[in-house]
Amino acid sequence: MKTPTTSNLFTSVAIVVCLSGCQSLYYAPNAQNVPMFKEKNEMRISAAYTRIGDGSDTPIDGFDIQSAYALGKHFAVMANGSKAGATGSSYSYDAGEKSQKTNLVEFGAGFFKPFHKDKLVFETYGGFGGGKFENHFRDAYDPSNDINSIVHFNRVFVQPSIAFSLPYFSAAFSVRAALLLYDQKPEISLGTSYFLMEPCFTIRAGWKGFKFQSQFQLSNNLTDLSFPQYHLNFNTGICLTLPVKKTAK
Repeated sequence: MKTPTTSNLFTSVAIVVCLSGCQSLYYAPNAQNVPMFKEKNEMRISAAYTRIGDGSDTPIDGFDIQSAYALGKHFAVMANGSKAGATGSSYSYDAGEKSQKTNLVEFGAGFFKPFHKDKLVFETYGGFGGGKFENHFRDAYDPSNDINSIVHFNRVFVQPSIAFSLPYFSAAFSVRAALLLYDQKPEISLGTSYFLMEPCFTIRAGWKGFKFQSQFQLSNNLTDLSFPQYHLNFNTGICLTLPVKKTAK
């Protein structure tokens, strides 16, 4: 019987350590669109830099583009798009490389109602979207262990919110309840449908037509608490209101 050499043992351990870092993830929460409408014909357009992570894995960075329009006195529509990935498309771990990417497009419609002298706004939106999540891992020790996976998903959501809104400052709390549907099992041990609960805080400050915006969101998978996904979304950017309402003389 041949005794393993020290170098062989070291290589085996290195491979195990390397592969243990290859954790595939299958979902990343995008920013929430919280228009805070008060009247017909208002339009909001926002653009934000996004960082998505959970403290236990390398975060991914990207951007969110969101738009919403108040078609009626209490009815509005929205369209959102997001894209994120590892900085530089790939980053090193141990002696291998790893990259993760995601994108999502969604549409929605809903109800808004200002009250308490227009200082408070209640909104509820529902919608549907689709996207994909990609995992790419390269094993520097054994190319046969490379992992490349792409999963496609759809998401149905309902998002109620309550906001405190003044001309130069606003803050909102929203909760997105979503059903996540995959076209196939991401892994053999996983399912194809999951229920998510995603609370979110949004703050805006600036002028009537132009505000800076920051948002912090948690994503909780209520179907499977151990589901491999990102749980935190922090984004910051700008929000434009069109047309800018003029103050009456």
